Amino acid sequence: MISNRVIAPMDLRDFLKSRDWVLIPAALERSLFAFNHPDHLRRQLMFPMDMTVDDYAEAVDMLIQKFCGMTGVEYEGVLAKIATIRDDVLCIRVSNERNDDDVPLGFASSLITNSEKLLKAAACSVLRPRVHHPRLFLSEANQLIDQSRFGQTQRGSFILRVACPLNALEAQASLELDLADAPFVRHVTLLLNKALRQLASAVGVI
Repeated sequence: MISNRVIAPMDLRDFLKSRDWVLIPAALERSLFAFNHPDHLRRQLMFPMDMTVDDYAEAVDMLIQKFCGMTGVEYEGVLAKIATIRDDVLCIRVSNERNDDDVPLGFASSLITNSEKLLKAAACSVLRPRVHHPRLFLSEANQLIDQSRFGQTQRGSFILRVACPLNALEAQASLELDLADAPFVRHVTLLLNKALRQLASAVGVI
């Protein structure tokens, strides 16, 4: 099963590292990324560093199938995780006790619209902290929305997924933020996560 999407070597490398696979430095001299895992001592994952080599797609496909066989994760699920490895992903859950499969169409439309406003408000708060933003007009907030992607919804009850690329803003390095090493998008999602937790706590959800 070979995916139509070309997976960049760095994205696959970072995905494996995020799953506790350990890079083998010696393999780099042979232009290969090779990994060991403490829970799979007799197994190794390896693929070319150069995606222009003839068998790159086949090597990546075999690696992902091997990974799925060891972990029990579905192939398409791995592809989805790799595709968002450089994103902050917001999952907005709507609890519906009567039906886990759908929500009213009008509600779904407003959910998407208000999720965009929520993300914009968080971006504005990172740049200009305040309780209320009457106008969500800052260019950085609009640029973040333009770069963010609407992901496939999930079960349990109804979950809206929004992927925000960490490199969405070219000017992020010039922003004077408290955490110098974190990109602007990470500040936005951290602030939004904190605010939503405070809100949920205030109404007794958590």
